[in-house]
Amino acid sequence: MPHSIVWEPEGIFRAFSGIVSGEEILESNLVLYDDVRFESARYIINNFTEISGHAIEPDHLSAFASTDEMISQLKHEFKIALIVPQDAYVGLARRLCAITNNKLFEYRIFNTVDDARKWVKISSE
Repeated sequence: MPHSIVWEPEGIFRAFSGIVSGEEILESNLVLYDDVRFESARYIINNFTEISGHAIEPDHLSAFASTDEMISQLKHEFKIALIVPQDAYVGLARRLCAITNNKLFEYRIFNTVDDARKWVKISSE
């Protein structure tokens, strides 16, 4: 799973491509959470537009939610945008949002980068 991480003034833009695995996303999350810049970040935009498939199981979704919940105890308000324009993957994104409902981090699914950026900008003001 190739991915890129861009640290922005108020957050993180992460773009994925190819086949995405749950283990690789978890590893990437832990790297982000361990970076000193994460302390000042207000959002993550995860762009899945260029993926061609995934190897993400239900257990991975639970692990994502658990690690996010642990981090949310230290960092209360935080937005996570999921850009998932492919119909085949929206159900997986919705399951993650359902698992994390009523948690401190707020998740939302978008079709475009522009829509995700509008949401994080509004929530940052």
